[in-house]
Order: sequence, then structure tokens, then C-alpha cells
Amino acid sequence: NYKIKRIEISSGADPTNPDNWTVSTIAGTGTAGKDDGTGNVATFSEPFGVALDRAGNVYVTEWSGNRVRRLQFKGGDPNSPTSWQVSLVAGDNSYTYGASGDTDGTGNAARFNYPRGITVDLAGNLYVADSYNHRIRKITNPLGASGGTVSTFAGSTAGYADGTGTSAKFYFPYGIAVDSAGYLYVADTSNRRIRQISPTGVVRTVAGTGAEGVVDGTGNQARFQGPLCIAVDTAGNLYVSDGVGSVVRIIQRVINTGNP
Repeated sequence: NYKIKRIEISSGADPTNPDNWTVSTIAGTGTAGKDDGTGNVATFSEPFGVALDRAGNVYVTEWSGNRVRRLQFKGGDPNSPTSWQVSLVAGDNSYTYGASGDTDGTGNAARFNYPRGITVDLAGNLYVADSYNHRIRKITNPLGASGGTVSTFAGSTAGYADGTGTSAKFYFPYGIAVDSAGYLYVADTSNRRIRQISPTGVVRTVAGTGAEGVVDGTGNQARFQGPLCIAVDTAGNLYVSDGVGSVVRIIQRVINTGNP
């Protein structure tokens, strides 16, 4: 639908009752595009990942737009698209399907190649699973007037390798999440593994053997079909949607990952 939706629950209401939730479009016209502006005029090209920072700013990756956009609340009714301002954080915004690439840089000088998951750490830095570049990108100062500054935090070419920074390798990373200590967790889809990245860029595997399957067990025995989305709770446990295509996905819990 090329839109960003907000889903709000009535105060004090039973969250298990769908009648207590209200869905509102806060940005996007329903037509593919790359236009900035208030939510009622802004356009997107296949919005994919979404994340919120502590101030309530919303960040969105655009799969075919090869961009990261931000939605800033201007005041008023948060369910009204005119209350939100959409602008570019990073990536090509010269046309609907932004140019792909792997260039680091600021704002529209940076390039992505089909970005998927996105997360925000407590300091306000963004991390993007840049899927077709097989890299994890970091964006600092995402609220800057000229856009955020993009760098390659981990990964290089397609493959599998633990290591530090660009010596590590991923294979179509998809989902990404961050814990309160700043450790990133990546659903490394085609490697069928869950990877951890320390705040200093050290990558290690916390679960999965690389062999396809649906097997519970310790990290070095568990198998995944194709991990996609990932989330982390306050205790540091991970929750992964495991499956590809239209199959019913198995939610596997990776227990007590901890920090190295």
C-alpha cells in the first residue's frame, strides 16, 4: 500500500481484543514515490523495516527505494498524517526506485542495496540490514539537516565468517534488533544463523549450524529454516520468525544469549 500505519490501543483497554485497536495512516498516499513532505503528501517505494527512537521519531527502510526515511511528529493528533513530517535520512532520492550501491556517506550521497531490517540503539544511532550488500550499516546523526552519516559497521561480501567489522561475512541479512547494552542481533537468513555484533563490531554466531532444519537445542545444535524477523526482550532473550515464502513460520526462542 506504500503507507506507514499507526496502530493505537485505547487507554487501559484489553490488548487481546482487536476492537480496542485503531489503525491510522500517518504517511503515504498509496502511490509509489520518493517525495518528502507532510504525511498526507509524502510517498514511499515499498516500505519494509520500521523502528522508533526514544523521542518517538519513526525510521523506515524502503526495499526498492534503497533509502532510509524518517517521520518526525510535529504536534497535534498523532493519528493524522498532517502531524508528521517525512524526510530523507540516507540513500538516493532522485527518483522512485533509488540507485543501488554500497557507498558510505551522508544523506543522498550514501547508497544501499535492498535494505530490510532497521533498529535504533539508546544513543539514537540506526543500524540497517543492507541485505543485497550482505552488510550491516550504521547511521549516525539521523536527525541531521543534511541526513544521517552512513558507514559499514560489519560485513563485506556474501559468505559466512565471524570476525570484526568488514572481516565478518553475512548472506542476505534480514532482521536486526539491538539490546540495552548496544549488542546487535541479526537474522542471517541464507546462512540460517543468528549472529551477534558487539558495540565494537565483533561478530559471532549465537545459534544455528548453517544446515537447514527446524531443530531446537543449544546454539551450536539448533537449526533454522530461514530466519527472518528478530526481536529482543529486556532479559536479552531473542525471538525469531523462522520460515521463508508462504509457509507457516515457527517462532523459536534463543535463550540466555548474554554478552561475550
